[in-house]
Amino acid sequence: MLENGPHLIGNHDTARHHDGHDRSIALGGQRNNPMHLLMISLLALFASLVLLIAGNSFLITLLGLRFSLLGIDAATIGKVMVCYSAGFVVGSLYADRVVRRVGHIRAFAVFAALAAMATLLYPLTYNVWYWGILRAIGGLTIAALFITIESWFSAVAPTPTAPRSSPSIRWRRIPPPPAASS
Repeated sequence: MLENGPHLIGNHDTARHHDGHDRSIALGGQRNNPMHLLMISLLALFASLVLLIAGNSFLITLLGLRFSLLGIDAATIGKVMVCYSAGFVVGSLYADRVVRRVGHIRAFAVFAALAAMATLLYPLTYNVWYWGILRAIGGLTIAALFITIESWFSAVAPTPTAPRSSPSIRWRRIPPPPAASS
């Protein structure tokens, strides 16, 4: 039985029960369960990953169709489209440094903003080399976002839950390679 009604404190509702003790209840009626909060944060990351992959797939398809509608020859289309792969390689090589330096949240925000800006700049001109630069920026940011999300998953998920999530996989720590002797 509640007395005095719920009082909003921070992100939790606190209610005084008939026994005189304050009970903290997470929003949505669930108790403040760490696993529940972890699942909510992971669900948000999964949702962003799904939207990222879907949007990127639509953009790749749209650009290919747009190039063919503009009458650009296949060799030039191939050169511009391969810029995405070059940017993807560069992004996969350097994204971890940015994540370590500024953290997951800021890195995700920066890379997502750059990906959005590159996408929004396509209609400004129909210069294929300008689009090649935008494709490279898009590839870099998508790779960086994938790495940021993956490392964020690894950082958020507690270690003991990883082996239980997939019992068929045997988890083991791989030792570093031995140092080369000269």
